[in-house]
Amino acid sequence: MTLACLNLINIESQYTSIDVKLIKNMTKFYSNKIDVNNNNSITIDLYQKFFQSQLEKVIENISYPMIFYDEQEGIYKYIDKVISYLNEEANCIGPYLSIFEKQSFIEQIFIRDSLSIVINKIEMILKKQQYENLIHLLERFNQMPMVKNQLASMFENFIYQTGIEAIEHIKQTAINNPKVYVETIVGIHEKFWNLVNDVFQNKRNFNVALGKACWKFINQNSMIDDNRMKSPELLAKYCHKLLTKRDKIIDKNQFEEKLKQIILIFKYIDDKDIYESIYRKLLVKRLIKRLSISTDYEESMISSLKEVCGSQYVSKLNQMLNDVSINRVLNDEYRAYCESKQLVVENFSIMVFTSNSCPLSASSNIVLPNEIQLRYDNFTQFYAQRHNGRKLTCLYEYCTGELEINFIKQKNYIIEVSMYQMVILLIFNNSLEWTIEEIHNKTGMNIDVLILVLNSLLKSHLLICAQLNNKDLTETNIDTNYKIQLVNNYQSDKIQVNLDIEANPKEITTLGNVQTVIDDDRKMTIEVTI
Repeated sequence: MTLACLNLINIESQYTSIDVKLIKNMTKFYSNKIDVNNNNSITIDLYQKFFQSQLEKVIENISYPMIFYDEQEGIYKYIDKVISYLNEEANCIGPYLSIFEKQSFIEQIFIRDSLSIVINKIEMILKKQQYENLIHLLERFNQMPMVKNQLASMFENFIYQTGIEAIEHIKQTAINNPKVYVETIVGIHEKFWNLVNDVFQNKRNFNVALGKACWKFINQNSMIDDNRMKSPELLAKYCHKLLTKRDKIIDKNQFEEKLKQIILIFKYIDDKDIYESIYRKLLVKRLIKRLSISTDYEESMISSLKEVCGSQYVSKLNQMLNDVSINRVLNDEYRAYCESKQLVVENFSIMVFTSNSCPLSASSNIVLPNEIQLRYDNFTQFYAQRHNGRKLTCLYEYCTGELEINFIKQKNYIIEVSMYQMVILLIFNNSLEWTIEEIHNKTGMNIDVLILVLNSLLKSHLLICAQLNNKDLTETNIDTNYKIQLVNNYQSDKIQVNLDIEANPKEITTLGNVQTVIDDDRKMTIEVTI
């Protein structure tokens, strides 16, 4: 009986008159038998199996006359014609849709036959940014949720493609300029966020589409294909640049606006653990070199990260800031200690970080000159008296100092150097010339570290090596018998000269082993959870 009814519906769709009493009685029979309070009733199963599913197939297979799109009439009239026609067809089969909604029928046929034309036109409108036209067009689908969902999927894909193309365009520049990368993403999000609010009236499905599209192109773009660390790395470096001292001071309002943009992108990033690891390395660089623009800004950044990921995520970052506060008190106490013991303490300061929060690894041992060793021993004795059982590990590559050049009659220069540079330069107080082998034995440095530091001093023209003939010292051309001499006529336009550029053998921002560490941490977390 059910199959006979379905056959009659199909015949009527071909504009042939039928007796509708049989179909009405059949739908009435199902309606009377279904227990609306019992979703497991046998009748519902029969209805869905033998009538509802079959009727859906019949409707899907009904072929309606094609309404062609006329460019002169425009998209609005085309949509109106299609919907008007489908309403008429829905009224024809209305008697059989006692449980189905007519609207569902209209939407299914519209999606099947006409949606592709509408989507093409909407994409053209989006590309030309003719948003007023888009508002009028979308009003025609206010009562068509399934069509709106399809349009939301189209919108998501359009945003994704826009993001991919934008990042591809700035790829080469963004590798070394995180600001370009971040501002490009922010610009795309802001553009389509305004579109969602102004045109799509902040409808949930279009809001979700924006979020999905941004998540995809931030985590899956041409830069990520080359290195999946790139998005979190570039965002962390952008934060570092924002929080580092510079000539132009950023005011509070500007910082808060930038912070909102950072957190916006951060929420979309998948590898938040990679971001935290890189950010922590850059934070310690700012703290050690006293480059941080403001402690308040640093705390605001960490607080914003905490709101997204929780207190555990930022625990190490908070500990590092807390260590800085403790260090201020510690240095005051040490100065008072030195004064009471009548020890040398001029212009000496030290920073102590908790090992479980600080991302820096231990340095290779070197032989400290007496001038430095004495000060280090004094501090370790002081620290041991206050913190019994704690062990201090000196990170030489992050130490800096100032040396005064007083052998030049015209000027007394003050040079800012790394600890490795200082150790090498101080041995020239005993002799103006040393062989590389003698310097190596005197300082105890690893040969790769020694080459790097000597090159930095040779480029500064404070030391010279006649055998190198202005070439860089490398592992392939190094001769331990080469003689390194102190320049006795050193000249510079500045009285205070910074030589600590590219001098550290282990630059803090090196990210080579970050991925390995992250993968090991993830593996350990999974094993512990299991």
